[in-house]
Amino acid sequence: MPLAVVIVEAVPDAIHGSLSRWLMQVSPSTYVGHLSQRVREQLWEEIEPILKDGRATAVFPDENEQGYSVWCAGASRLVPLDLDGLTVMARLSSNETVTTP
Repeated sequence: MPLAVVIVEAVPDAIHGSLSRWLMQVSPSTYVGHLSQRVREQLWEEIEPILKDGRATAVFPDENEQGYSVWCAGASRLVPLDLDGLTVMARLSSNETVTTP
């Protein structure tokens, strides 16, 4: 199972509980552990709707050019963008939005 890193900021306590079931908390906002793809997707689907004003970022190995993928959710102005197969993090201004295909 591949190693995953999840970083959360300003999230409800319920998210910390969900993450603690599957990952080890290595700092107040950072969790690491080995997750299967199925568990990773189910965990993300569980925490994403309850973020409120918080932010969550997950980084995990993937079979792409860089060898990893990034998921972001919540109030973050940073979003992962795919540029010809490479993921870059873009900082949006307050009035910008990104639509994903």
